[in-house]
Amino acid sequence: MYKIYLKQAWQMLMQNRFISIIAILGTALAIMMILVIVMADTVQNADAAPESNRSRTLYIEFFAKRDTTRGALHMGTLPYSLVKEYLLNLKTPELVTFVNEARYDSRDYCIINRQGADNSFDAMTRMTNDAYWKLMNFSFVSGRPFSKEEYDAGQQVAVISQSLATKLFPGEDATGKTVDLKFVPFRIVGVVKDVSPVFKEAAGDVWVPITAQEDYTEKQLIAMLRLRDKEDYPALLREIDEAERRFNLANKPWTLSLNAPYSHRTHTMGVDRYVSEKER
Repeated sequence: MYKIYLKQAWQMLMQNRFISIIAILGTALAIMMILVIVMADTVQNADAAPESNRSRTLYIEFFAKRDTTRGALHMGTLPYSLVKEYLLNLKTPELVTFVNEARYDSRDYCIINRQGADNSFDAMTRMTNDAYWKLMNFSFVSGRPFSKEEYDAGQQVAVISQSLATKLFPGEDATGKTVDLKFVPFRIVGVVKDVSPVFKEAAGDVWVPITAQEDYTEKQLIAMLRLRDKEDYPALLREIDEAERRFNLANKPWTLSLNAPYSHRTHTMGVDRYVSEKER
C-alpha cells in the first residue's frame, strides 16, 4: 500500500519538476526558519552558564518619580542611590544584585592599559557588587571574584576576561597585576573565561565594584532579584510596594513608582521604559 502511495507521489512530482522543486525548497526553508527561531529563543532564555539562574531572576530597570504638587515627572534608569536604599535590603528575594547596562558604544567602554605600558585597549566595563558573583556562574581561569569587604570599602580591584588578560599580559598570569582603568590603578583579583554577548548581563571585559568608581551614586543600573521560588512573586510585589511607600513618606511631595519586576523573557524582548503596573 505504501509503495503505491510513494509511486503516485513520485509521478506527480515528475509531472512538473520546476513547481515541485519550488514547493520542496519552500517547505524546507519554512521548517528551517522555525527551527532557527526556536533555537534563538532557547539560547536567550534557557538557564545556561554564566546566566544559570534566568528562570528564577526578575529585573527592575526603570523608575518614575512625580511631584504631586507641581506635576513634574522624572523618569529614567535606576540610579545606584535608589537601588541601595530601597532594593538591596529586600527580604523576599534570596539574592539582590545589579549591573550597569551593556551598551556597545563609547559610554560603556573605558581605556585600559598595563601599568607603565604605552599600548591601551577599549574594554567593556561592568559595575556591580559582590552578590553578582553568586547570581552568575562564571568560569574562573585564575584568581577569584572581588569580595563584599572590597566592595564595601570601595577598593580598586577588578576581574577581567581571558582575552583581555592575554592582550595585556601575553604569556603571563594577570592575577595580582595592576592595570590603569581610565588612568586609575586597579589590581586584578581574577580572570574569567570570555562570555558571549548573548548573555546580556554577564558579558563584559572588566568587572569592578561600583563603589570604586567616581560619582557612583547616580550610575544607571539594572537590578536583578533571584527568588527562592516562583510562588514568592506576590510577596515580592508587596515588599516593593512598601519600599515605594517608604520613599514617598521620606521625600514628600515626590512619589516613586518602580517598574514591574519582570521575567528574563520579558527582559530580552524589551519592555516599556516606564511600566508601573506589576507583571502578573
